[in-house]
This record gives sequence, structure tokens and C-alpha cells, in this order.
Amino acid sequence: MSFQASAFIFAQGAATFNGNVTVGSAIAATNIEFNLSGVSGKAKRIQFQDGVTGQWLLGQGAASETSAFELYNATGTIVLSVNKSTNISTFNGSTTFAAKTNGNNVTLSSNGTAMEMYNTSGTVKNWQISSQVVNSQCMDFTPSTANGGTTYSTPILTIDGEQNRVGVGTGTSRPLTLFHTYSATDNLSTFQAGSSSGIQLRFRHGSTLTGYINSNTTNIFSVYNTNSTELVSVTPGGDVFHYGGTSNQGLWTYVQVGSCTGQNTFNFDVTVGDEGGGGNIFKVEAGFAHYSAMAYNCLAEFYISCRSTGYATTDVVRVDTAYGGSFTGSKSDASTLRITKNAGNYPGGGRYWIRVTKVTY
Repeated sequence: MSFQASAFIFAQGAATFNGNVTVGSAIAATNIEFNLSGVSGKAKRIQFQDGVTGQWLLGQGAASETSAFELYNATGTIVLSVNKSTNISTFNGSTTFAAKTNGNNVTLSSNGTAMEMYNTSGTVKNWQISSQVVNSQCMDFTPSTANGGTTYSTPILTIDGEQNRVGVGTGTSRPLTLFHTYSATDNLSTFQAGSSSGIQLRFRHGSTLTGYINSNTTNIFSVYNTNSTELVSVTPGGDVFHYGGTSNQGLWTYVQVGSCTGQNTFNFDVTVGDEGGGGNIFKVEAGFAHYSAMAYNCLAEFYISCRSTGYATTDVVRVDTAYGGSFTGSKSDASTLRITKNAGNYPGGGRYWIRVTKVTY
């Protein structure tokens, strides 16, 4: 059935047609319009029915009677709503996009685009995934500033598409912390900081810091314990510094270095364990110097055998002086070997070092 446009005018009410209805005819280079003319604040819609039962409403304000374009189903849900002012489309429920010739793609196109994910409980953070919104050349993952909120300010994960870097906790700055490169022969993860900053990799057991690895601005690589005490450092030239002890198959070496005067006295205590019914023997090397002449210095290399608090010393070489003092060994208790710098009478200062080789019970 077809009608000419000028044939009918309905002032009000409804019209029912049985069968197909054709509006217009195919004329080259001619547009066709089907106008639903209503009033502001009321719906302009088309209803789809099974028999006399409504299934879908489609149109402007189809359910909400607003300026939004809507698709509304028979269960009372606005499935799709398109805001007239912002062009924002809202889908209610899961959305599936069919495959295209180049894959399953959803395209967000703007000078800066973002996708927001809401939890309707309002008791947890919402999320925004954005491109070019916070950091240039980057994709950012940003939680809302409050539970249930819609304000997003500081990303916690940033992917830099230009520099191939991933930043965690870098906020509104492009990431310098980690980037990953891959080739057939190379699979590397790299931590990087600005030229005026050091880099740390921290280890935790639960909430407890167990230690960390640090690279400072002079390219010295160091390992620290849970108390932030430096244990080992390696220079760019390959020098290795140990702060504390090193072990080779259970044979430990402990060192202490510093500065003092000839008049100073101090102790270097090394935990060696209680020998119990056995014994132990330790090697001690130590030296202090203020001047080229040995009269101002002191040194010693000796072995000290121990059991409980008893000990005996066997010297390899020893230079004790009135000016520089001397180095001796003892057991301060059953588990502690004590190396003592004894005072001389000259106030001049210099460097000293002590090295103890031991096996621990």
C-alpha cells in the first residue's frame, strides 16, 4: 500500500495500517524524511509490538521524555541512551560489538579519549582508562579520588607508547621507572630514573621491608638490609665493597675501616659463637698510620686460638709503638672475639683498618 504525501492529513488520534507501508519513492539524488512532530518534554517514538504487546520503543525521549535518543525494551529498561548535548552514549547491560573485517574493534575518537568503569555499589573506587587525557603519548589507568566518585586526577599506571615504558605510581609525569624491550636474543626489563635521581628496587614480606637494591647518581650499585644499612656496593670500575662479613664455604671475613688518632682506643667486636667443648682459631690483621715513620704507627698480624673466654695469641708480625699504640685480641664473652686498638700518646690522626678471618660455631 502506498499513499501520496498530499492525500491524507490526520489532525489527531491514531491510524492503523494492515500490511506494508511505503513512504516516498526512489528518485535519484533525493532525500526522504519521516517526521514525528511532537511537543517539548514529551516523547517522539516508534513502538514495536508482538500482536498487541509492546516490545520496543525507539525515539527521542522514548521512555524518559527528554531530548535524549533512546532504545527502551518491554522490561522497563533504557537499553541505549544518546545525550543530545554531549553525544555520550550510555548502554545499560553488557555490550557486544560484532567482528569487523579488521577484527573486533571498539573505536573511541577524540583529541583525548577516556573510558570509565563504575561499580554501582558506590563503596569502591571507580576507574578511568584514558588516552592523551593526563599524560601526552600515554595511556593512563586512574582510580577515582573517592569511593563511588567520578573525579579522576592521578594515574597509578601509565603506558608510554612513544618511549615503550611502563610507569607505576608516576602520576601526572611520563614514566621513567620501567621499560621493557624484546628481540629474538634480548628480553630485558630496565628501571630508569631522571639524571638527578637514584633508583631503588624494594622487597617486602607483607608490609615489612626486608631490604632493597639501590643505584645512585654516581652509578654505584648497592644492597641494603631492612635497617637501611649498606651491605655491599659495586663501583662502575668493578670494585666491590663489603660492609660486614663475606663468606667462602663458611670461612668468613669481617672488616672495619675508619680514621682515628694515635691516642684513640676502641674495640671491633665479631660474633664467633660459643665453641662449647671445642675450640676455634682466628686470623687478625690490623694497621694504623699517621706518618711514614713507623714510630707514629702500629700494626699486627696474628692468630688467636680460643675456647669460651680463654685465648692465646701467636704473632706473625707486630709493631707496637708508644706514639701509635697497638692492636690486641681477646674474648669479651664466650661468643664474641674482640679486637682492640690500644691508645698511644701521639695526637696525630690517620686511617686504620682491621680484618678478621673466622669460622662461626
